[in-house]
Amino acid sequence: MIQEVKELPGIIAEYKGDTDHGKYQVLIDRTAVTIKPYLREKGAKVEIVVVE
Repeated sequence: MIQEVKELPGIIAEYKGDTDHGKYQVLIDRTAVTIKPYLREKGAKVEIVVVE
């Protein structure tokens, strides 16, 4: 289930992987056209972005 957020935390990450409890897939559309407006609106606290 995707939940809308009002503000992003200080650290955000893109992650792909499996655990003992199932598969987890979080993918960020990293094109400038998509990410810039989103970060301007919700990313005031973001200091670190992790992409694996």
